[in-house]
Amino acid sequence: MTISAKKSQIISPDVHLEINLTEGSDTSLLSMVKSYRYLGISQKQTVLQTRKQKEKEMIEKAEKYSNIIKTMRRSRLDTTEMHRKIWQNIALPSILYGVEALPVSKNTAKSLSTIQNSLAKVMLGIPQSSAGIAAQTELGWKSIEHQITERKVKFILKHKRGEKACKITKMCMEEDSTMYADYFDNLNEYLEDVQTSNEKLDENTVGKITAHFTNEVLDKLTTWPSLRIMPEPRKWWKCQQYVKETPWSKVISRFRVMNAGLGNRNDYYREFAVYVQNGRIVDCPLCLSGPNDEIHLLLNCQEMKKKTAQMKWNKD
Repeated sequence: MTISAKKSQIISPDVHLEINLTEGSDTSLLSMVKSYRYLGISQKQTVLQTRKQKEKEMIEKAEKYSNIIKTMRRSRLDTTEMHRKIWQNIALPSILYGVEALPVSKNTAKSLSTIQNSLAKVMLGIPQSSAGIAAQTELGWKSIEHQITERKVKFILKHKRGEKACKITKMCMEEDSTMYADYFDNLNEYLEDVQTSNEKLDENTVGKITAHFTNEVLDKLTTWPSLRIMPEPRKWWKCQQYVKETPWSKVISRFRVMNAGLGNRNDYYREFAVYVQNGRIVDCPLCLSGPNDEIHLLLNCQEMKKKTAQMKWNKD
């Protein structure tokens, strides 16, 4: 085999390493580099450096795609459905590329989920102060932690089934490799919440992961005070049918996440009603006999019932 020194380089944790070639090469010494790209991933001299570079690129890509989609929404030609598909089918595959074979810290996964939730709130037309778990549930999006855990487990199961694997896969599975310990320590961090480990992985693990994250979301939907109106999705991880690029869809979204702008979360309307707690209006400004929230306004406020009755009478 002939090796070209002009096209070949070395990367190693040992900065003083030298490789001399004498036979079949056009030079005797290959040059040392600090990084290179292999299979679309920037490789550094150590696994830790490679991991940190990958995590940095993931967050930068997520912010870039999120900002592009938010900017596109100013055009009347674009719709919520199109933007949702762009994030799911273009942005996320690019952002999460390679996470199966590289350690990714849970802090990075949480940062990516924050970016995703912020974008979801913009798509739904709800304030950024709304619960992120509600926004991603309405759009049918899985959290980044959920997606990374699934990808890693499927990656391991594919190798256990004996399917053809690339060099990176083989490096992860070799116990004497530098990647082995870091990779499986990181994998177990994700599996810890699911109450399993890499030694116990089987074909049922993916279903257990889905059940865990589904129950986690459901628990928040049923216990958080700000999500008392939010119903359990009829189909999990599917976009709700009412979500459209229309004004009425955004109004429904705001009421479902209990953030309809009634003045109970900020001091915007403090000059128009009796307020307490740093300008927040906590009593219904219409009837003054109940809490100032969406449930009271829709179901219990007597003054609102009178207005609703008048609207029905005028329609007849």
